[in-house]
Order: sequence, then structure tokens, then C-alpha cells
Amino acid sequence: MSIYSSLSDADLVTLIKEDDNLAFNEAVERYNRPLLRASYRMLKYDKDKVEEPVCDAYQDLWIKRHQLDVNITLWDFLRSKFTKTAIGIMRDSKHQDDYLEIWSKILDEGSCIACTDISV
Repeated sequence: MSIYSSLSDADLVTLIKEDDNLAFNEAVERYNRPLLRASYRMLKYDKDKVEEPVCDAYQDLWIKRHQLDVNITLWDFLRSKFTKTAIGIMRDSKHQDDYLEIWSKILDEGSCIACTDISV
């Protein structure tokens, strides 16, 4: 267990902004499982693209690290990019109608990744 695992998101953001690769790695460790779980659920009909929104979220975090707002949680930042990419995949999928049905159920349940927070 590294010292980074005990840091808050705000502390990790501060370190990531300073190009700290280990802080970035901790962000990946902390949020990879919930993002992948959500991706498998959301991209049910495009399993070959499940990793794409997760990778895009981390890539965006690293590219935009110097502009990060220390007041936003890592989860909120990653969730936003993840959701945009996943919706784009669903929009462009040949399974659009199936995804509309899934989203209807998810929104009815109130358990959509874009709508709720997580426990890590």
C-alpha cells in the first residue's frame, strides 16, 4: 500500500497538476474498477468498446492536468468524460434502440453512473 492511497482526491489533483505520475497511478487504481463496471453495464451491446470510455477519461485527466480545478473531485472529472464517451459510443452503435431501452430503465431506477456518486 503506497502513501498515495491515503490521500484525498484534492491532494491527488494537486500532485497530478505537478506531473506526479504516482498520483495519477493512484487515481487509476482508485477509480478503474467502478468505471469498468459501469462501462460493462452501459455498453452491453458493444463489449469490444468497453475500455474506450475508461481510457478516454484517464487520457483526458492527464492531458488537462494543468487546468484541473482542485475543487472538483477526481470522480466527477472522470465520470464526466467517461459518460460523454460512452454516450457517443451508444449513439453511433447499430444497437441504438437497445440502448434507449437500457437508458430508460437506468433512469427509472436512478442508478445511472452519470446521475449518482460511487463508493470506492
